[in-house]
This record gives sequence, C-alpha cells and structure tokens, in this order.
Amino acid sequence: MTGPFPEDSAARKTFPVFSGVLRYFPAAIAAVSHHSYLGNEKHNPGESIHWARGKSDDHLDAAARHLTEGDLRGAAWRILAALQLEEEAKGAPMAPGARVVKPFPCAAEPSTLDRYLISGAVQEDANFAARVGQPETPTVEFEADPKLQALIERSDEEAPLDGLTAGKAHMTEFGPNPVDGEGG
Repeated sequence: MTGPFPEDSAARKTFPVFSGVLRYFPAAIAAVSHHSYLGNEKHNPGESIHWARGKSDDHLDAAARHLTEGDLRGAAWRILAALQLEEEAKGAPMAPGARVVKPFPCAAEPSTLDRYLISGAVQEDANFAARVGQPETPTVEFEADPKLQALIERSDEEAPLDGLTAGKAHMTEFGPNPVDGEGG
C-alpha cells in the first residue's frame, strides 16, 4: 500500500470515497471541516490549518466527553483522529495535513496500552493488562529554587501547615486526621 488505498485497481474500487462518504454525509463533513478550522484557530493561531499531533492525544476520551456535552462535531473529529491513527498503525501513510509536535520535552508517543485501546482489540484480550504492565510515566527534571527544593524534600510530618488554606479548611471542617491526630 503506497497511499491509503490498495494498489490493485479492482480493490481500489471498493473504497468509494465520493459516492460512499461525501455523497452520504456532505453536511456532516462540512461541519467537521469547520470544527477543524476553529480548532486550528484556537490551538495554532496564525498558522496554516493543520492537525498538530501531540497537543492532545486522548481522542476516545475526548470523543466521549464531546458526546456527553452534545457536541457531535467535536466527537466526530476525535473519532476520525483515532481512526486515522489506527489506520496509520496498520501501514497507511501519515495524513498530509498532520504535523507531529511535542509541546513539552516529556511528551511521549502513545503507550502500548493507548495504541491497543485505540485498536479496540483490548475487549477481546482479557490478559493484556497483565502482559504489558503499567505504562511508563514521563518525568520532568528542573532546577528548583533552593528554598523550594528544601520544602519538597521535607517529610509530611515536618512540613508547615501555615499558609496552606486547604489544609486549614480540612482541619476546620473535618477535624484532625483519625490515623495520626494531625490535620490534612
């Protein structure tokens, strides 16, 4: 496969993009394309329209959220994004309108678990979680102000509660922690 379609001419005819998609759903395709435009204006202001991959990779969770909010355009875009990634994982070329971006140095490629969930195969494989274990969590290293670093390294028992409004609110509302008698 050199593009998204098979090389065999007879097999290519089984992919009727115009008559099987554009003619079926012209208003829906127009709505999703406008959603793409609005998303580009929000996430890539001043840049030509493109799918900036890496800025958000939780397509199926986002699709479900859009559905619960009644946003069919956003849900459709996210489902198309997940489907595009699934097809690329099977060998389709990267979408020409996509750019790979990583907004933070710790951003990682989708984990094995993410790719597996997108494929839908996890529903058929009950032992998957046991085989892959926990996905690695990216870490961020930075040089902290020495005073901040000292506070981070102090244990909870030594940490001061002064100035921690949430801690005080918890102590006021719920009283001391029943385990150690301290607040928080």
